[in-house]
Amino acid sequence: MVLWQRLRGYRDVQVGNKKVQQQFYDETEKVSAHLGLVFARFLKGAAQLELRVAGVPVEPWDPFLCAHPSVRRLPVESLPFEGHVVTVQPFVLPGLQRLSSQEAALAAGPRGWLRQQGFYVYRRNRLILSGSWLGLRGMPREERYNLARVVVDIPAETDSQWQVDVRKATVVPPVALRGHLRRIAQMVRTSAADTVRTRGQIAARQHGGNLAFAWNVRRDNGKISCRINRKHPLVKGVLEDGGGEPARVKALLRLLEETVPVPALRVLHETDTADDPEPFGGAGEADQQAVEVAQQMFDVLVSQGRSPEEARRVIRTTQPFDQLRGFWTI
Repeated sequence: MVLWQRLRGYRDVQVGNKKVQQQFYDETEKVSAHLGLVFARFLKGAAQLELRVAGVPVEPWDPFLCAHPSVRRLPVESLPFEGHVVTVQPFVLPGLQRLSSQEAALAAGPRGWLRQQGFYVYRRNRLILSGSWLGLRGMPREERYNLARVVVDIPAETDSQWQVDVRKATVVPPVALRGHLRRIAQMVRTSAADTVRTRGQIAARQHGGNLAFAWNVRRDNGKISCRINRKHPLVKGVLEDGGGEPARVKALLRLLEETVPVPALRVLHETDTADDPEPFGGAGEADQQAVEVAQQMFDVLVSQGRSPEEARRVIRTTQPFDQLRGFWTI
């Protein structure tokens, strides 16, 4: 057992100094998170190591979400190096839309998404370096690569070649391995960016029918444009009516407000976020405002000669009503 007591700078914690106590508790959270990252393999492995900070057990942190069904493990590579083997395992984490708020916060880690992407170098199951592209040329941190994380296991016998210092806090990749590490990094970064891009394309539903979306988003010759879909039934109904029906105009404006194409714009800029707005509060039972907009669409479609059942079918396949329940799903 190793027990740390009487830490320098915190002797006043137990004598009622509230300011020092708060500083101490803030530090304990940081220390606990750090230990949970560095010694995660020991905490959850066969070693059955137990760590406590201020009496609270330290929870291991898994940067790779190994237990999540949507995490992607790219092929493991074994790189021979001076009579030893360096093992590299790339991971592409699930997009934020596939994670609960708790899972997303956990995956972000102690330093946040941007600073946790990159290589995680382990030596005898102890983490030495986390969230770094190891100074490889042309490997800056960018939001589109937030889902890319790579495990590197190095043999203890190669400490000098990796320039592992006494504190085991830094590493420098050997010249002989940098080409392989750069190749692997490029592969996992591309895969992570593709995951973000694909998620955004699905969210934008760019391949839906002409009636499906109130907005059309395009990128031509490097320029992004957002246009209101003139073929959308509610838009078409207002245009043909000449703006003479206030309830219909109000419904159209509400629809446009609720379906601003934020996900499509994000993917065209190759970034991702968990706080994209969801039309009418998200999937589930439609609220009164959504029902009113859908009713106006229904009236327009029927006035254009469609049967009630066909009108409901069109609404069921129109964003955002394809994610909501209402009279059109009955």
